[in-house]
Amino acid sequence: MITNLSEKIALCYTVAGPTYKKNAFNLLKNRYVHENIQYFVITDDKEYFSEVFSDDIIIKELHDFYEEYPEIEPYEYFYKTNDLEEYGNAFLQKDYSFPFSAMRFHLKLAQQHNITNVGLLATDSTIRLDLINDVLLSNKNILYNAVSLWPNYEHDFIKIQYIEEIVERIWNTKLNKSIMVYDEAARFYVFSDVEFMNKFFSMWHELIVEMYKTTTIKHFRGTFMHNEELMLAVIYDLLKITHPDPYIGLFHVDHDLEQERPWTVGAGPWRV
Repeated sequence: MITNLSEKIALCYTVAGPTYKKNAFNLLKNRYVHENIQYFVITDDKEYFSEVFSDDIIIKELHDFYEEYPEIEPYEYFYKTNDLEEYGNAFLQKDYSFPFSAMRFHLKLAQQHNITNVGLLATDSTIRLDLINDVLLSNKNILYNAVSLWPNYEHDFIKIQYIEEIVERIWNTKLNKSIMVYDEAARFYVFSDVEFMNKFFSMWHELIVEMYKTTTIKHFRGTFMHNEELMLAVIYDLLKITHPDPYIGLFHVDHDLEQERPWTVGAGPWRV
């Protein structure tokens, strides 16, 4: 499947809850094994994956990052249960929101292994490994994303303003109002070096923490998580991270809401 690949790549999943862990487990069990592919998982229960423990799979629990980053503990945590109904009702009845941006910590794991090509994947997204080779990886500070990309629309301006207020305060910089926004169902970053990747991580981390601390994050609430497309779009623009030209689709995405998050589909909660 892969030819002419001399750089390492990281393929990463951030999963909690019974359905997402099950899908991630199956993906890892049937993974493509290659000397230059390292798999990473951030989850709520490391032992769930004990049957697939392997040298090419590194699994961490989200609370493993609390010691170095204690500021995230009040805001970014996994609701732990093996009961699907209880898990779904945490979103419907307890105002729980999945900490989608916790996937940024995969960049720190990749750094520890000197990997600068990082795929952040949903369990319903498949990366086309046949397209990844040394030629593709030679184009640096590029984002390959899934589904779509678009210039920010007028209805996004108020949300951009919320972000801008924080950005001006913490980084003393103005935002470009005309930015490209990327769907974040899955993404693959090709960074120039570890230093640049760390800069991206630091900005992502600082911005998301401030969004939580100031409760600005509430304006970005989706059906089961906080949507981060606009926040990341701002950082991409500031760091000049862009998509390849011509555009290359690296992913197949097959959203299966009834299977992964049935509490969000049908005529109402749990009516499928």
